[in-house]
Amino acid sequence: MTLIKSDAELYSLVCDGLKLSAEDTRTIEELGNTLPSHVQPEGLFASPPRYWQNLKEEFRLLVCTNDSKYASLRRQLRTKGNKSQAVIVSIISAAMAHTVGVAAGILVPFCALCLLAFARVGKEAFCKTASFDVPAHQGTCVPLPHRQSVQRPLGRKEAAGNGCRKR
Repeated sequence: MTLIKSDAELYSLVCDGLKLSAEDTRTIEELGNTLPSHVQPEGLFASPPRYWQNLKEEFRLLVCTNDSKYASLRRQLRTKGNKSQAVIVSIISAAMAHTVGVAAGILVPFCALCLLAFARVGKEAFCKTASFDVPAHQGTCVPLPHRQSVQRPLGRKEAAGNGCRKR
């Protein structure tokens, strides 16, 4: 199963999702440890939630084992392997959101970080290490192209209002 096509596209997902500047030199582990502040931006924690550690554990189950928990996700990734990195990362984020306890949208850049770590250190090292102390940055953050929303023509009822009568 080939999950990684473009290191640069993965890094762009991280930059876009975490609003990183071009000068950011934090490691993958340091960026991952910011996950609680993205879940609760104003949260003060006596001890931060283990969201990042939980995500890494789940990600290892996906790529390092044949655990049945992620069998359907592995099948889905095999069939979607020709899609963009954004699609692949979104599929993984959606599958892991409930277990990690974080909304899928928030997990997207953090799943991209896991894939970056996987790409940078290789499968063997990824599956054996607890900390991803490798640089996340790769030159500059290149913005992702955002799709333009397409406006569909309004139907007769929609154009006239929401269809509710005033009493």
